[in-house]
Amino acid sequence: MRASAVAAIAALSFGAGYLVSQYQSLQRPSPPLDRSSALEKPAGAHAPLATRTEAQAHTAPSPQQRNEAPLALPETDATTDIRTLLDQGQYQDAVERYAQSESPELRAVFLAHLDALSDHSQRDAFQSLAEAWLGYYYTDTEWRLRVARYQAELGWQDQAAQSFEYAWQYAHSDAERNEARSSFQRFVVDTDRRLSESEEWEALLAFYADIREMEVNVAEHRFREAEWLLSLNERARAEQLLAQLAQEPQYAARVEALLARASTEQPQSQQQRPEGSTLWDSEIAMQAHGAHFLLDVRLNQDDTIQLMLDTGASITSLSTDAFNALDTRHDFEWLGQSQFSTAGGIVVADVYRATSLALGPYQFESVDIAVVPIPANAHYGGVLGMNILRQFEFQIDQHYALLKLNPQSTPR
Repeated sequence: MRASAVAAIAALSFGAGYLVSQYQSLQRPSPPLDRSSALEKPAGAHAPLATRTEAQAHTAPSPQQRNEAPLALPETDATTDIRTLLDQGQYQDAVERYAQSESPELRAVFLAHLDALSDHSQRDAFQSLAEAWLGYYYTDTEWRLRVARYQAELGWQDQAAQSFEYAWQYAHSDAERNEARSSFQRFVVDTDRRLSESEEWEALLAFYADIREMEVNVAEHRFREAEWLLSLNERARAEQLLAQLAQEPQYAARVEALLARASTEQPQSQQQRPEGSTLWDSEIAMQAHGAHFLLDVRLNQDDTIQLMLDTGASITSLSTDAFNALDTRHDFEWLGQSQFSTAGGIVVADVYRATSLALGPYQFESVDIAVVPIPANAHYGGVLGMNILRQFEFQIDQHYALLKLNPQSTPR
């Protein structure tokens, strides 16, 4: 690939405007909090402040009129309790205390404490507080956005992308949805800039592939992904994306111009299939399960387990029960623990390395798999994530429940 081609395409504007399988530092979380004693209700409460009559309210001079500083109201028992619990790191107890009143003033105390913990040296405490809060208030968009931005600052782009997605999905109003989407767009721009400036091309393409189907994503990001695919001589994949975008009136002319410019600035990929080809290297039968699809994989050449196809998951995962039931579980190499965003909130899960994973006729060696909580009534053993799916160009045939696959020319 010519350097001028990369520079030319990379210089294209971002327009109106998941994810390398990169795990954050694998580390043991802090020891669990002592939950042996519940926080008791305060024995007493402050007497209510005396109120002035209406006449007094109109005639009495204010502290400002008297050139005096306004009197500071005493903190409530709940505020004092919560500040103490937060300072002691007893976040679960603090959230339980807050749940007794759920006042805006107490919420502000929590948010201020979370902001104070956002210093990178206190990320364990930040994570613990976020887990405690979202365990109770998992649809809290404001908290999810703060968590997503913090994860992005740490470079945890897979977790950040998923947190932005949850913030969008749980938004209760148009204003919250707009905030989630605009925050996500800034995150994508920043990630694009960071990875391209450091020339992490595989990570950049993997990032765009992982966010492609997210609900919070926008067409402009798919167009940007196509620009990068063309600049990196991945024309077949770019044309597949652009063919979809060309169906949208506002993109038809831009797609045509981009393809024309790319044809004169770089050679065709030797891996490109004939235009309009619908041939696939393999088709794997799946089982429809509501709005999702299930398919079988084989772990360590012995255990067969049914997983749900999930293009929004950065890593393949198993439920705790499914993992413990494996005959070959002792053959997995434990790598440590990592943080993941799930529909139920942020969790810290064990990450293992399987000797092999087979999907249809394809076998992969040394595959990282997370073991996470999945409801017992889920009827599947885990999810097949993008650390496997990104090895293919793939298409989901929903009518016939088929996963159509073509291996990537370069493993990712």
